[in-house]
Amino acid sequence: MANSTMAGRAHDSRREPLWSRLFSSTYAGYRNLKPSRPLLPGSRYSGRYRRSLVRRICNYSLAVIGIIFLLIVLTSIFRPSYTRPPPHYLSLRNAVSQSTKSGRGNIRNEKVFIAASLYDPDGDLARGHWGDSVLQLIDLLGTDNVFLSIYENDSGRDGESALQELSDRITCQKSIVFEQHLDLASLPTVAVPGGSRRIKRIEYLAEVRNRALRPLDNQPGVHYDKLLYLNDVAFNPLDALHLLFSTNATEDGVAQYRAACAVDFINPFKFYDTYATRDLQGYGMGVPFYPWFTSAGQGQSRQDVLAQKDAVRVRSCWGGMVAFDAQFFQHETDVPVMGMQQLYEEDKSPARFRASHDTFWEASECCLIHADIQKPQPDPGNITDTGIYINPYVRVAYDTGTLSWLGTTRRFEKLYSWVHDILNHLVGMPWFNPRRTEIPGQIVQQKVWVPDGEGEGEGSFQLVDRVAGKDGFCGRPGLQVIIEHRKEGQKGYEEIEKSTGSTMEFASRVTSIIYGVVGTFMEKAAFGLEESRHAPKPHLSSSASILSSQTPPSILPVNTSLPASSLPFYPISSSLGNTMEDKETKTFPVADVDDTVSFMAAARSLKLPKTYGSPAVATAVDASSEKASTSMSRPESRVDTFGRGDDADVFATSGQDTFDDEWSIKADAEEPEEKPETPKARVSSVAGDFKIQDDTAAVVSAGPRGSEAVASGQASEVEDRENLTTFKNWGTPAARDKPGITYPSRVRRIIIRGLPAAWCTPAKVLSLVHGGNIESVHVHGNGTAHILFCEHEACQAFYDKYPNGIDLDKERRVTVFVEMGKEVDVVSSQLSFNLSVGSTRAVRAVGVDMDASMTQLYNMACGSGRKVEKILDSYVPGDARNVVFRFCTIEDAVRFRGILVRDPEWEHCNVQYATDP
Repeated sequence: MANSTMAGRAHDSRREPLWSRLFSSTYAGYRNLKPSRPLLPGSRYSGRYRRSLVRRICNYSLAVIGIIFLLIVLTSIFRPSYTRPPPHYLSLRNAVSQSTKSGRGNIRNEKVFIAASLYDPDGDLARGHWGDSVLQLIDLLGTDNVFLSIYENDSGRDGESALQELSDRITCQKSIVFEQHLDLASLPTVAVPGGSRRIKRIEYLAEVRNRALRPLDNQPGVHYDKLLYLNDVAFNPLDALHLLFSTNATEDGVAQYRAACAVDFINPFKFYDTYATRDLQGYGMGVPFYPWFTSAGQGQSRQDVLAQKDAVRVRSCWGGMVAFDAQFFQHETDVPVMGMQQLYEEDKSPARFRASHDTFWEASECCLIHADIQKPQPDPGNITDTGIYINPYVRVAYDTGTLSWLGTTRRFEKLYSWVHDILNHLVGMPWFNPRRTEIPGQIVQQKVWVPDGEGEGEGSFQLVDRVAGKDGFCGRPGLQVIIEHRKEGQKGYEEIEKSTGSTMEFASRVTSIIYGVVGTFMEKAAFGLEESRHAPKPHLSSSASILSSQTPPSILPVNTSLPASSLPFYPISSSLGNTMEDKETKTFPVADVDDTVSFMAAARSLKLPKTYGSPAVATAVDASSEKASTSMSRPESRVDTFGRGDDADVFATSGQDTFDDEWSIKADAEEPEEKPETPKARVSSVAGDFKIQDDTAAVVSAGPRGSEAVASGQASEVEDRENLTTFKNWGTPAARDKPGITYPSRVRRIIIRGLPAAWCTPAKVLSLVHGGNIESVHVHGNGTAHILFCEHEACQAFYDKYPNGIDLDKERRVTVFVEMGKEVDVVSSQLSFNLSVGSTRAVRAVGVDMDASMTQLYNMACGSGRKVEKILDSYVPGDARNVVFRFCTIEDAVRFRGILVRDPEWEHCNVQYATDP
């Protein structure tokens, strides 16, 4: 009977529906539990309960996953997002597909001006998908209907050659301009805290965009109907036609807009250009995925997106590709263009990109251009239309892989809307903008940065009465400035922080953290093409370089960023890279000879022969190989390893150079402190400005060395030091030249002033110096260099040789001035010991592994804040690989050599000091 009952129950369970069995307590394993009996931790039911709970969680998870998958499939098939465009889109698509005639996509033969400003150091844009898409677009529009203007700067030889190749393929009227270096002296600057003047990032971006529009000024008699501005995006040429001719079209098929923007994506889900986009009421964007806009205010832009409109009303946008009504950008236009200086008076000057002139207020040039071409809004809270639209049917990406996915991910994006709304409320988006509701022309109170009048960039935030402009919705508090001397992997700009005196509220901190987590989750790991990335940046390449039968030595200057494409690629060795950095941090430093008197006594008792480690011995050992490195290497005046010329500095210093009498760090030469273990911060650590890298560097650079360690501006109190045992201050060091002192304390410093920006690097400065060993070299971004000789005689001889300065360029009359330090430079006991054993700034390693790439060697040499002048790598088949590391100070060289000789992975190498050139 029992067996029959159990069989019957099993039969019934097999007949139960799947849904009932998933959520049934019987199926989940609860039948044998007795809820009336207490479940103690040690009971025999605890294990069964845990297994049942895990089983139920798994079942629920599978059910949720199945439901989500089912919703995705059903939504993609029956309710896809932005995949069913209006009928006139299909008409244009058919016209393009059914003909091969040039201009088949431009039915009304409208004149189109296409503009683009590029930064393409590898030539991937001009030679790749972007260039091909532009050529196809020209063919669809008709060669007689198009004028193409491309401006490119600071992209190097590869970028220039690729642009020339593209220019040869273009069949329409064109203006292709390439500048080796953009002169920053013409750009406006702002005073920042600390006294220096910096160039705002938006000023730079507006300038390069405007240079692509310059041909419009040279064609007063030509009328264009549309202006299409392209970023470095991957796009479909047919989508560009839809943006130009299909957005917000009337019944007769004529597009009506002041501006129409595409939607750009940094990955298949994340909307990119949130900085320049504002909804119809001027609110900022929400979490950067569909439907992008928040429900703040009336939420009209969000409603337009959810309604699948092809013309989503906004106040500003960009999206990587923008179509404008060209009449706003041409001379003698009948349509008023509103700028900051005129609000209600008609200004018929052509619209151009610009930046905000407030110090601590930033607004994208791509947003300000829309503020200038739309009519003033008397009531920002009740705006119905601005003539500015986003067309979500037109989507672009910053790499071709993302572009290929956009057709798939858009189909089920309607499912995101409720999640998007919840996240917006959680993180508190949109962010508050105090100027969003300002009515143009009215007197308003604004909190602005007011300088204190002393010319040092200091000031405070104050409430002032001002006339409201029409671009308040574009901005946000902040200050972004161009970084003229960049490190590898560093952005082309930095944020200057200025505290307003108030503490951030706890809620603001929490929302910022949440948004940061969401942004990190949405962020793409590897970036392709990116919007507004005009500032030069390092690029990585996976191409391998094969050594020839005899490879000449390669000189590695460190005043430029380090693109791996210019260096041989080798597999990472276990002895290098991160492993080496980890070992380095655990290695004890070279013995500090100043620790105890007993250590110094022991060092002096060694009684090494005078010839041990002397420069003469080192010269004899290194003569042949050093000669080979000098003769076989390319001159620095031509092109270095990175393929850059003399003027390799990306940004030249602008404004007037100021030179200081004291060796001090000025505010314009300061950079945010970098962690010593950050490899990407190593490459240009000695480029241009004298930058603080870590705590050690801060100690060295923050205060002058030697005599300059005395507190400036205060006279030392005269003390009877002969009869006192303790002193109140260090006093002023005096010259010491007594018999028996090997390295007396004398003046050893040479100061070179008036260096051009291209010469503000240790490698360039040291090419001017000769006549003796160098203890250290420090270069300031304001055109001043300090060279500390090891011997006073060498310093004096160099100074006497150039009483009238050094001529860098006689034709251009470029001369730098040579001065001698006024204070005594004390020779420390550590330096004296280092010199006694033959230490120099150069460390030679013979027998280096062939699988060690130059990038790895450089990252290893720059660890712990060490500053490298250059690295010379020499290899001849049949001989051992010879690498010379030349540092900016002897101290760095001593510590680096100590690390190498202690490392078991380098024990097969002969590591010695090389001759200081």
